[in-house]
Amino acid sequence: FTDNRTRVKPRPERLMDHEFGVDFLMGKFHYIGNLYYMDYTDQLIMTGAVNDVGSAIRTNVASSYRAGIENVLKG
Repeated sequence: FTDNRTRVKPRPERLMDHEFGVDFLMGKFHYIGNLYYMDYTDQLIMTGAVNDVGSAIRTNVASSYRAGIENVLKG
């Protein structure tokens, strides 16, 4: 944050990561699956603006999350 030209100092991000995974092997097929939910507090995100030297401006968001499913099937 050496390029930060404002008095606003960002707060540190906090993350709670919840995951549940399975791994099955049946014959020649191998399935791996994972569900995840990432719960952020004060996540730093890019605003889309740039400062006077071209660096991305970031700001804290009070609450945000990422959730998804990951699947792999090998055979």
